[in-house]
Amino acid sequence: PSISDSYYHLDNKLLFSLALIGFAFPIIINQNNILFYIAGSCIMFVAVAPDFHISSEGDIHFFCAVGGVISGILGLGFMKCWKAILIFMLTSLLLYFLPNHIFWIEVVAFYTIIFALIFNKNQDE
Repeated sequence: PSISDSYYHLDNKLLFSLALIGFAFPIIINQNNILFYIAGSCIMFVAVAPDFHISSEGDIHFFCAVGGVISGILGLGFMKCWKAILIFMLTSLLLYFLPNHIFWIEVVAFYTIIFALIFNKNQDE
């Protein structure tokens, strides 16, 4: 299971899209970095194509979900947030052995990106 599987468990499916847009939009506007623009845009595509069991949405959904995580983590590299990347990599390696590791790795990626952006922003001020 992944975060996207939660879409199928929600009574109000719109909440899934709103939550992802609420996560992605600040990432797009936070940094002057093309990788964060790509990451946020990819996650927004996931938000508007949430039903990945439909073949027309499935490929877009998967590509954008993976692309959002990868470009977000790479964006942290351009910001020289090496500690955040190291924590993400080590945590992901440990979580890989859990039965629902994809879900937890996605959660860790989301939190890693958000916290790194918040704390890096505070260091710049």
